[in-house]
Amino acid sequence: MIRYDKKLSAARACKVSYSYSKCESRSIEFLLSVQDYFNFRKHEVDVFISFTEGPGKLIGYKAMWQRLRKKFRINVKQRTVAHLLLLLDPEGVERRKKGKMKRRSYRVLGPHWLWHIDGYDKLKRFGFAIHGCVDGFSRRVMWLHVASTNNKPEVIAYYYLNLLKEIGFMPTIIRSDRGTENTVIDTIHMALRWHHDDEHAGIESFYKGKSTANERVEKYWRQLRNHSCEWYIRTFKAMQDQNILDVDNALHIQALRFCFGPLIQYDLEEAKDHWNEHRVSRQNLVNLPGVSPMYCSIVRKKTTRVIAKNQ
Repeated sequence: MIRYDKKLSAARACKVSYSYSKCESRSIEFLLSVQDYFNFRKHEVDVFISFTEGPGKLIGYKAMWQRLRKKFRINVKQRTVAHLLLLLDPEGVERRKKGKMKRRSYRVLGPHWLWHIDGYDKLKRFGFAIHGCVDGFSRRVMWLHVASTNNKPEVIAYYYLNLLKEIGFMPTIIRSDRGTENTVIDTIHMALRWHHDDEHAGIESFYKGKSTANERVEKYWRQLRNHSCEWYIRTFKAMQDQNILDVDNALHIQALRFCFGPLIQYDLEEAKDHWNEHRVSRQNLVNLPGVSPMYCSIVRKKTTRVIAKNQ
């Protein structure tokens, strides 16, 4: 059996241009080389290439491997995907290596003990305001929505109440920045927790502080940009450079929302589902194996029911 490093060398030996600007001229040779050396079927290679030419171009090999399995039912090894990404986009692979960050220590008692909420404004100049909520312990994304604004208090409160109606329980504490958009959700959450008898009931159930200290959700924004939003940012900037889009023209912004709004929300839902199903590394400070954020949330929900039944 040929080793993967030999396969990679052999594939690189083919006189094929892997530049996206020359995609049409290299497609046949590239398909043949990948099929021969990586044992791919033709439709699988087509799926892989088409996926990496959109927002999928921004994600790493582990995220790509998981999406190929979940969405397209293509079962390959992680190192195979890593080698293919290195062939298709060596600059992107190197850029992701340089962008690694050192983790800070973070502790919270358990799932749904502390939720972090915040807005994401990188697409706001193009008319798209994103808002999200992340569970501090499991890192599960509770909601992720795009709208014309994320500064209206009633909009944020709607996201919160809609989620409570869906899942049937609330967090112990919510953490946000000091923005005016949180003036309704804090009142609602404190009112719902007013008659509880724990030490974090009432006014102690909502924390406000600096946006930079809102760690969990701020860290997730970086993941979201790398996995989804960066592609839209580049696309809209390219439209500006070609004088197709004028961000100061209200009609252009409305047309952009009409065309891209549903697409962005769809990609946000996909990014949320992917993040909630990905396997989190084992935590050294807590007695939990490496499991997905969704699994952590389910365990907490079942445990809560058992405790309530025993009481």
